[in-house]
Amino acid sequence: MAENYNTDNENLAPYVVKGLSREYAKKVTIAKIIGAIVGGIALLFVSLFFVSNVIAKSSKLVIRAAQGGGSLSLAEKIEDFEAGEGRTTLYAKSLDKIRDIDGNNAVPEDVYMQDGGSHNTQDYFCYTFYLKNVGTSYLHSTMTMTLTLNTKNIADAIRIEVYETQLWTKEQETTFIKYAKRAADGSDEPISYDINKGKCTSFLDNNYISKKGVEAPVGGIVKFTIVMYLEGPDPECVNDILGGTFGFNIDFTNKIQ
Repeated sequence: MAENYNTDNENLAPYVVKGLSREYAKKVTIAKIIGAIVGGIALLFVSLFFVSNVIAKSSKLVIRAAQGGGSLSLAEKIEDFEAGEGRTTLYAKSLDKIRDIDGNNAVPEDVYMQDGGSHNTQDYFCYTFYLKNVGTSYLHSTMTMTLTLNTKNIADAIRIEVYETQLWTKEQETTFIKYAKRAADGSDEPISYDINKGKCTSFLDNNYISKKGVEAPVGGIVKFTIVMYLEGPDPECVNDILGGTFGFNIDFTNKIQ
């Protein structure tokens, strides 16, 4: 009389199964192992899909001061001015990988208080430098930020923060502006998606990010910190921009334009 095989038993042992032949037990075990492997791979894929961050790149930032008239000088350290080592061009290090973040939480509030030079992290690009009026009259300059590279429309989710500190004033106050490309509906992007902090200053167009005046008396020094990152909460921060590259330059003129 044949034994009653229970093929619905979920506690099958890999080698000895009561009431089942070894061959059948082996087949069931192999099937379970294969199922576990496939399920594990699927789970890993799903986990990576939802956890992985959008990766972008930034090209080298070039900062230039107009040479005409010789009234502007740039440096990464104030001591460079004193040593007569001010420059007309500075180069900030690029970033090969930038992951998307919530900039309002990931970028430190005191990021502008660091010394000059590059302070890049895996979350954001950061560069601090100094501008000095080495001319013989009061400086009225224009700071122009120009978009130089925007592959895969990566600029749609980019944020640029500019911190400007007037070191020549007694108060040495720091002003802050956050720039962003206009949203898909043409509106200004919010500074924060969590709480109301106002709106970003929108890019001027597809070529220029901004143009703003900069002033300083003879010998006056202005400190700038430039932060750039990929805003994860932005609805336009999607997988289509994966691998995009963003680049921009900064130019200072000798007069307001």
